[in-house]
Amino acid sequence: MPKEAVVREIPKKMDNRPEIIKRYNSPKTAARALLTDFLKSRRARLTPDQVGIHIEAEPSRRRTPGLRRSEVAALAGISAEWYTLFEMGRERAMTNRIIEPVVRALQLNEVERDYLYDLVRAEPPPVPSHEAPPAILLGLARVDDVAVVVYDRWLTPLSWNAAAEALLGLYDPNPLQANAIWRLFNRADLRTVYPAWEQYARITLGLFRRSLGRDPRSDEAKGVLASVEQAPDFRRLWDAHEVYSLDREVVETGRIVYTYRFPHLGSFTAYRAGIPLPNSAGGHIRVTTPADEASAMQLRAVVKHTLAQAPARIYSLRRQSA
Repeated sequence: MPKEAVVREIPKKMDNRPEIIKRYNSPKTAARALLTDFLKSRRARLTPDQVGIHIEAEPSRRRTPGLRRSEVAALAGISAEWYTLFEMGRERAMTNRIIEPVVRALQLNEVERDYLYDLVRAEPPPVPSHEAPPAILLGLARVDDVAVVVYDRWLTPLSWNAAAEALLGLYDPNPLQANAIWRLFNRADLRTVYPAWEQYARITLGLFRRSLGRDPRSDEAKGVLASVEQAPDFRRLWDAHEVYSLDREVVETGRIVYTYRFPHLGSFTAYRAGIPLPNSAGGHIRVTTPADEASAMQLRAVVKHTLAQAPARIYSLRRQSA
């Protein structure tokens, strides 16, 4: 008699990647996964009353937070089946003609609209430049009482001046640990430095998400996200799916005087704003300007001390230049 066959079950290979990375490496493309999550979040933030839908049943009997897919479809003037396919990221529903009706139905702002267009088109990502123009680099070296940082699209600093180094202490041999998102979520001391920490974090993630819409498969972006996935408050703020542009940030915060509490400087007041960096696919120049003469004098004093220790006028993650 033939020997009985021995069947051995091959164990499944463990996937130990961070959850957020697995989500954006799913069988769907990363762009479609972002689109699905974004549209669900935008449905959830609206109530039937806000969009003029009268519900006879008790609100407590609705299992869906916010609007149902069928309600969004009715508001957009399309079939419930077609909207469902669109929200699920099915290729046959990825048409530009459906975007504007959905934008109106979900009451998206201009930045969210542009983000949605990028996710639907899922075009090849732009090739960013990582070089700041000479005029900017020379300007960095000549300004001591304004902190200026040149960030790439994933909010890792490329270059910054002595005032920014004196104020923020950005230089780190590990580029990831100089990244603005890494610092905000992994440096507990910055919650004391920035009393408006939550607003900072929301805007910073919103700018990052806008760049992610243009290049959802970026390994560098995934590395940043994986480095903060377990950090306090990250998932709560990331799952809000806020999208920011530099224009939106300036409109909302450009006239706000921020108070910082630096251990080496004391209380310090300043304005802050971001200026787009040409050909960077989402990079920007971050300017922090003292709001009064007392703060300007504080910054000049600490810059003088910093230059005495290391006479570098321009910093980068690769080099320091006199």
